[in-house]
Amino acid sequence: MIVNHDKNSAGLFSIQNFDTEFTDTATDYRRFARKSTGREYLGISEEDIHVSPLPLSFSPGINQLFLTFRAGGTLILEKSFTFPTVVVKRMASERATGFAGVPTVFSLLLQTNLERYDLSSLRYITSML
Repeated sequence: MIVNHDKNSAGLFSIQNFDTEFTDTATDYRRFARKSTGREYLGISEEDIHVSPLPLSFSPGINQLFLTFRAGGTLILEKSFTFPTVVVKRMASERATGFAGVPTVFSLLLQTNLERYDLSSLRYITSML
């Protein structure tokens, strides 16, 4: 994470490319924020159904909310990922197109027998948007 404090702006955003140099704070912040959301990168639209087990008090969780609503899509919030099969069943029954998690969530997901579920509608799985 980079926290950029300057007299005109402050931003908190994730780094995806350490090779990029940013010179003009306002212009680069807008360009970086737009690309770092993943909306354009993943092609998220009003047709998408996104499942998120991440708490809204956690920046990746609230990012899922804003990103999905900004695109006009549907967001399904799960209370937790304590029981991965419950979330995977919901993803299959709702024909989810997107899923977000963090390393702990993905670790639990890898221990689940996914072959039992029809996840053919899933277009993207992401760690942060």
